[in-house]
Amino acid sequence: MIFVGASKSEFKLHDFETIECCRICRHAKVQLVLDLGEQSPANSLYKDGDNPPSFVPLRLGRCESCGTIQLLETVNPGQLFSKYVWLTQTAKTAVQYAEVFADRADLVLCKKGLSILEVGSNDGTFLKAFQRRGHKVLGVDPASNIGEVARAAGVPTVSDFFSAELASKLVKESGKFDLVIARNVLPHVADLHSVIDGIREALSISGVAIFEFHRADLIMEELHYDSIYHEHLYLHSLQSIENIASRYGLKAFDLNESPISGGSFVVYFAFDSRDESQSLIGARAHEEKIQVNSLKSWQNFSELSREHIAKFRSLVLTSVDAKKKVVGFGASARSSTLLNAARLSSKQISVIADNNEWKQGLFAPGSAIQIVSPQEAFALKPDVVVLLAWNFKSELLSQLKSIGFHGDVILPLPGMPYVETI
Repeated sequence: MIFVGASKSEFKLHDFETIECCRICRHAKVQLVLDLGEQSPANSLYKDGDNPPSFVPLRLGRCESCGTIQLLETVNPGQLFSKYVWLTQTAKTAVQYAEVFADRADLVLCKKGLSILEVGSNDGTFLKAFQRRGHKVLGVDPASNIGEVARAAGVPTVSDFFSAELASKLVKESGKFDLVIARNVLPHVADLHSVIDGIREALSISGVAIFEFHRADLIMEELHYDSIYHEHLYLHSLQSIENIASRYGLKAFDLNESPISGGSFVVYFAFDSRDESQSLIGARAHEEKIQVNSLKSWQNFSELSREHIAKFRSLVLTSVDAKKKVVGFGASARSSTLLNAARLSSKQISVIADNNEWKQGLFAPGSAIQIVSPQEAFALKPDVVVLLAWNFKSELLSQLKSIGFHGDVILPLPGMPYVETI
C-alpha cells in the first residue's frame, strides 16, 4: 500500500490513499453513501503553537458486491496508532466491564490456566482481569507509549502491529493460544485478512476466538455517525464479521452484548461446529429484518445523519445565542466527528473537559477547542454541558452531579439530540 504524497519509507502526517476496490472482496465498485467532509483524524490532538493537523476526506461507502460498509480513504496506520492517547483504564465503565468480559469468557471456556492472547490490548486492563483469574496472558498493541504503561502494570505486551507474520513468530516462542481476543480491533485494520489469518495461526485447534465490535445495526438505527472517523475503516455487522471469519475456518457459536462504544457485539468463534446460542440466532434474524448491509438502509442513515447534524448544531447555537456558557465533556474520538460535522468550534464551546491527563492541555483537531481537566472546566461555571462522550452517559452524569453542576446537558446521541436538566 502506497500512501499519497510519500514513499513507502517516508510518511508525512496524515498521508492517505483513496481505495480503488473493496478491502474485503476486492470488488471494483464501492459506492459513496455519506460524505462528512474533510476532517482531521480524530485523535490528532495538538499542542498550542503546533501547526494544526491536516484534513482528510471522511467518506463512507458500501461495496456493491459483498455489502461491506467501509471508509473510502485509508490514513497511514503508523501515524494513527504508533502513539495513542486513549487509555482503557481512564474509563470506569470499561474497567468494570473488563471483569464481566473475563467472567463470561471463563464460563464458555471452563478451564483454568489458559494461555490468552489479546490483539489491540491497549494498557492491559482486560488482560489484568484474566491474570487475576489465574491465566497466562500476552498483549499485542502498536502504540509503544501505551505498551510501556501495560508492561509497567505487569502485563507482557509486544509493541507491534498484529499480522499473520507476527502470529507465526509468537507461536514459535509461546505455542498456540487457548483464547485469542480482538476487542474493537477489526474496524481499525485495512488488511483485515492478515489479522484474521494471524488469529487463525495463533489459535489452538480447540481454542476460542472472541471478536468485539461496534454493532452496525445500532449505528444505523440510533444514528451513531459519530463512530465514523478515520481509525474506523469499517462499520461491521454480525453478517460481515461471520463472512470473513468463515474464510479462515472460524464459525460463530455464541454472542452477547457489550456496553462499550454505545453498544457492541461480542461474538465467540471456534474451528469446530458447536451448538449455536439463541442470542446469536436472534441477532442474525434482526439484521436480516432491518437489511443491515443494504444500500437503501445506508442511504436512509445518511439522510437522517444530515438532519441530526443540523439539529445538534441548532441546539448548541440556541444556548450560545442566549448568552449561556457552554463546555463539552469527553474529548473522545467520536467527539471530533460530532463537532466538525456540525461546524462547532471554540467560538461556541469554551473548553472540553476530560479525565485523561494525556489529553489535557491539548487542542481538539478541527474545532481547535482546548481540552482541560474537569476541575478547570467547571471552574468556568458553565450553564450548559455538551456530553460529547455520550456513550459513557451514566458515568459522566454521575461525575457532573458530584461536581455540583446544575443546568442543561445536551445529549447528542443516541437518536436525535435532546436536552436533560440536572
